[in-house]
Amino acid sequence: MSLSFLPISSRQRGSMLLISLFSMLVLAGLSMALLKISASSQTITSREVLGGRAWFAASSGNEWAMTQLFPLAMKANQKTVKASCSFAPSEAPKTIVFPASIKGLSGCSVSVSCTLVGAGALSQFYIESKGVCGTGEMKVVRVQELWAKGI
Repeated sequence: MSLSFLPISSRQRGSMLLISLFSMLVLAGLSMALLKISASSQTITSREVLGGRAWFAASSGNEWAMTQLFPLAMKANQKTVKASCSFAPSEAPKTIVFPASIKGLSGCSVSVSCTLVGAGALSQFYIESKGVCGTGEMKVVRVQELWAKGI
């Protein structure tokens, strides 16, 4: 019996199985690619959030250093402010770990160092704050520098 005399349906037996198998493989490949893209975007978003938190931690460190250099409240008999880097010398930076009660910076820390540059009327203070948020693979560090002129 030759193939030309067989009905069309018997000659095409099994082709639907191959088409469905191929379609399933293509859909599985597409779904794996979408899962990878989704996981990648979640990691990027987490790093962006931690980066913003680290930036604000470093900014808070700079603000703290400025209040240490130039305090707002002076004693009644004090005429001038004597600024010095004794609060966080560059050899031993001051590290501040934010408590859980500070919601936006919970789990973050900042390391602040201060260096006196120049002397007398030309003295300047170089302050560096390094904000750190996250741990392990998701650890993000942001550094801010600040220059202040002595009074």
